[in-house]
Amino acid sequence: MAKPKKTHKKLKAVIMAAGESSRFKPLSDNRHKSLTKIGGQPAILKTIENLAKNGVSDIIIIHAPGERQKFESALKGIGNKIQYAEQKNPKGTGNALKSAIHLINSDFILMNASHEDSEKSLKKLLSGLSQKSLKLLTTESKRPWEYAVVELKGKKIKNIVEKPKPGDESSNLRTLGIYFIPEEFKKYIERAPEGPYSLIDAFNMYAKDFGAESVPISEEPASIKYAFDMLDVITQFTNRQKRTIAKGAAISKNAQLNGAVVVGRGTRIMENAVIHGPVYIGENCFIGNNVVIRENSIIENNVQLGTNTEVKHSHIGEGTHIHSGYVGDSVIGENCRVGAGFITGNRRIDRGNIKFVLGDKIIDSQKTYLGCVIGDETKTGIYASTMPGTIIGSNCIIGSNTEVKGTIPANSKVYSEKKIVIKLI
Repeated sequence: MAKPKKTHKKLKAVIMAAGESSRFKPLSDNRHKSLTKIGGQPAILKTIENLAKNGVSDIIIIHAPGERQKFESALKGIGNKIQYAEQKNPKGTGNALKSAIHLINSDFILMNASHEDSEKSLKKLLSGLSQKSLKLLTTESKRPWEYAVVELKGKKIKNIVEKPKPGDESSNLRTLGIYFIPEEFKKYIERAPEGPYSLIDAFNMYAKDFGAESVPISEEPASIKYAFDMLDVITQFTNRQKRTIAKGAAISKNAQLNGAVVVGRGTRIMENAVIHGPVYIGENCFIGNNVVIRENSIIENNVQLGTNTEVKHSHIGEGTHIHSGYVGDSVIGENCRVGAGFITGNRRIDRGNIKFVLGDKIIDSQKTYLGCVIGDETKTGIYASTMPGTIIGSNCIIGSNTEVKGTIPANSKVYSEKKIVIKLI
């Protein structure tokens, strides 16, 4: 944990990690999305480290019922003072904050849990604080209607609207889910009407009385909303890393490691493997003969990639084994077993934007390269394949020679029925 340059002694950070993370499925089937590991660490740990680098080490984590032990286990031994508050029912961020009000006795930062790249943003937010000023980090967005949209009058916030209809947004400026909030605000959140947007209602009430300030960030950082957003997060993560080969890693003399490649201890990289950095490979992995791993990929701990596997801009979860095949622009969960010859389609023939299905909605990813997302513990037979934008839930079985498309719910068995005909010549 890095030592902060300046300590904000009275400032707390309230981290919201109680939602159902339904848009992040299937990767949230077994955990809150902030506990997803990125480069060997859960995303929430990086958020806490970024707070510590900005002098904030007094942390309150708001969690869902039954989830506290998971957070305590993931954050064991980090040295921060952490308190926990349970949100009994998922009734929105305002209700979540109310569940932690009894622990707040100072000005505070309120933020979502999955802000892996927030160090500089927090520094900008915390500069020039005033006693009554409510400050919101904002940025221009290509999809503002998916967030809280900010309407400005000069630098001051005139109004905030949560998730307006596409085309009805007053601007393309959205909040980042990171706020500096004076202690006085507690009275406003208590007065706000109960509902999914009560936090935004309280912000507007407070801004009317005391004003609120937009703190703009020039470049929209990656945020984890949908599972496919992991691809943006791993790009930012790997672009920041430096080449590091741990002691105890065994790398064949015939293997090629180019650029900023990180290799964890206990990992073996076999003959003729080619790795084009930036790439992160965790601990105790096996990278087989002739494996190719291309830029901006993360291979978590205890992963096995068999001979002739190619991985391009993908995140492979801890403990997953891939016999062979091509994984492009995809996110594969933990402890999956992928049979030989697995292929992910990651581009449309017409090179258009790739869409995916989530519940009853069709979401435009605004990406022209997009493979699949596979949940934890899923198994595929030999020569299975996925079409661009496919989502496969956790604990599924995909039969051999099966082409999968669309969204497959958790605990499903998917296979192609083919008739084998045998005739005497």
